[in-house]
Amino acid sequence: MTAYSIGGNNYVRLRDIGRAVDFGVTYDAATNSVHINSTQPYREEFPAASPDPMEESVQAALPQLKQTYPTGSTYPTPYRSTSGGPYGRGVTCSGWATLCSDTAFGNLPWQRVDRPSWELLRPGDLVEYKNSESYHVVVVVDKTDEYIKVTESGLNNHARWGGQYFRWWLEEQPRYISYTRYPQ
Repeated sequence: MTAYSIGGNNYVRLRDIGRAVDFGVTYDAATNSVHINSTQPYREEFPAASPDPMEESVQAALPQLKQTYPTGSTYPTPYRSTSGGPYGRGVTCSGWATLCSDTAFGNLPWQRVDRPSWELLRPGDLVEYKNSESYHVVVVVDKTDEYIKVTESGLNNHARWGGQYFRWWLEEQPRYISYTRYPQ
């Protein structure tokens, strides 16, 4: 831990202690207070997202998340969102996707779009597909006319950055939906 000398006294961040000892530390901006919960494990908190996110702010939040959880790293699982999202179990691909979405959008409401048009997909949106062989949900990081670049996770609960899914393939899946949190 890093020690800080302030007024002749040495201090360490409570969050660093919580991480080392594994107890919950949260900050409530509304009351400007810190809460400790010794019955909960430590979880990283990310800066609150803008109440009116634009693509630029989402694109800035995702690289910060990539620094915290680079490819191959384990993220907090199960990740159970407090934002009322569509995925309640919080494990594997849906847990990672929800963590990414909450990091980028905070507590903004979710909106489901069945068979979204390609033009509607934006960074931070979740794309879910299901076919006869598999079910998966990914997070859009970037988009071209032909494919989306994504971050995703699999059964091993490890973050993965840099995957891509082709438009033609997604659009032909029996179930192809997106969840967005951009204000309309």
